[in-house]
Amino acid sequence: MLVNVSYELTDSRTREREVNGLLEAMEYFNLSESYLITRDEEQKILVDGRTIHIVPLYQYLLNGG
Repeated sequence: MLVNVSYELTDSRTREREVNGLLEAMEYFNLSESYLITRDEEQKILVDGRTIHIVPLYQYLLNGG
């Protein structure tokens, strides 16, 4: 499981950096899903058959990580 953490993604440069880093790691490890844990943002990003789940920390912890 590939997990990254960023407090917030309101700045477009931060969002781009974090998403691109996850996509690169997903390709390297041949993974189709990853998680980006944030303070309170929730979104699903689909890129070339890969899914990045952006979830708030509380939700990630309640779902058992």
